[in-house]
Amino acid sequence: MTSSLTLGAIEKILTSAPDAPPMDPRPTLQVFDLRELEFERTDASGRFRLIASDGAHATQGLFAQGLNAKCAAGEIVKYSILRVRDYVLQDVNGKRCVSMNKHT
Repeated sequence: MTSSLTLGAIEKILTSAPDAPPMDPRPTLQVFDLRELEFERTDASGRFRLIASDGAHATQGLFAQGLNAKCAAGEIVKYSILRVRDYVLQDVNGKRCVSMNKHT
């Protein structure tokens, strides 16, 4: 993907109301860091945490189930560029977190 990152998109996402609709146009972000979460339960696995960057700001996030499978398969890796089609903003332990549901 040759698209440039959407500068300032993360700040707009994090300062938006929790029930606000996703940004349009869809932001292009870079996966700055990607790690599989470890669980104590043996039946819970395959969740990935990421640090996403828009070139100016960064935030923590999680991938939805379908995107977790792409991470496990190596289709989404550290430094991948993603155009985020759908996300949900959540408050987790007093911090805002982006859960990415779809990308192109």
